[in-house]
Amino acid sequence: MNKVIKRGAIFFLLFLILLQIPAVNALFTGGTALAAKETPAYYIKVNKQCNTVTVYGKNKKGKYTVPVKAFVCSAGEYTPLGTFKTSSKYTWRALVENTWGQYATRITGSILFHSVPYTKMSPDSLMKGEYDKLGELASHGCIRLSVMDAKWIYDNCESGTLVTIYESEDPGPLGKPEGRKIGDEATWDPTDIWSEGNPFDNYLPRIVGKSVVTVESAEEYYGAEEIKAYSSIGDEITESLVSDGEVLDTPGVYRIAYSITDEFGRENSKIRLVKVTGRP
Repeated sequence: MNKVIKRGAIFFLLFLILLQIPAVNALFTGGTALAAKETPAYYIKVNKQCNTVTVYGKNKKGKYTVPVKAFVCSAGEYTPLGTFKTSSKYTWRALVENTWGQYATRITGSILFHSVPYTKMSPDSLMKGEYDKLGELASHGCIRLSVMDAKWIYDNCESGTLVTIYESEDPGPLGKPEGRKIGDEATWDPTDIWSEGNPFDNYLPRIVGKSVVTVESAEEYYGAEEIKAYSSIGDEITESLVSDGEVLDTPGVYRIAYSITDEFGRENSKIRLVKVTGRP
């Protein structure tokens, strides 16, 4: 009798262990054999009217309510409205009229996120004048982006990411980024920091302001500092300027070191000498 009880207890324990295996648990409880797949990290909204892309992340409840990035884009007259799920991705993708796009992500059918088009599958063949159209309707239906922004979606938004394309006068919670201008003759995307030979890699951010300043007091200096910074492609980025040094009221010459790193990792610096004369 004891042997029977022991054998029964062993079988019962084995049964409990088997229930911890999802596939077996499903057979006995009617549940699913696999845990539900986590939803994608981001949700993308494209405002066709404003030519703006806003990327949302999740809040603590898992809802897509946290705006994390905004991109300027070019949609087109035939860009469809609605909600779709991304699928295939391509580092280079053939487009219409014998053109090519970098870092393409399929939204639906023939509609993709991709870079401004190129005349061939080469980063030095950007279609002249097309980059400067970012921010206005210009595509055949796809969503054009700078290389940097197209690659961000390519790298960070997995297949199955929801994309809603809509129209509104409100660009979105992060506003509409300013469209960059590089001129009608440029054949490289200035944000393409991954392609060797990009001439924009030789461009540095600029720190604009006098190298020597004479003031009566520190208050006068900090009240009218008049120094600005611009990225390597001309965007104002003064708010990212970093300074090292301090100006005091004591008469003398003070050294302030300014430095800037733009979004492309390009760096520059400037030394300013501030002469404090003291109040008369």
